[in-house]
Amino acid sequence: MTPGDLIIKDPQSDEPYYMNWTAWLADLGPTVVIASSEWLVSGSEGSPVPLTIHDALVLAGDRTTQAFFSGGTNGKKYRVTNRIVTNSVPDATDDRSVWMLVNPK
Repeated sequence: MTPGDLIIKDPQSDEPYYMNWTAWLADLGPTVVIASSEWLVSGSEGSPVPLTIHDALVLAGDRTTQAFFSGGTNGKKYRVTNRIVTNSVPDATDDRSVWMLVNPK
């Protein structure tokens, strides 16, 4: 996923999505990697079936994050944000967001 993307997700799918932070981390220095990652969803309020995130992790190499997305209400658009914190001193925090539209493919 690239920040600002619109991702079309089938309401029945449960699949992984990835955010590659390599270029941004390279600007901070050759040894800077992701120390922690969290995924946030907004727009689920009032949804009969919320968009859920599970099994989130930082992949080997510590420059790409992954999370599985499931559910969601058909026709509803959610903002999905990946927030990372780096291992640098002082640490750096950044958010990258995409839009996820739940719609049968």
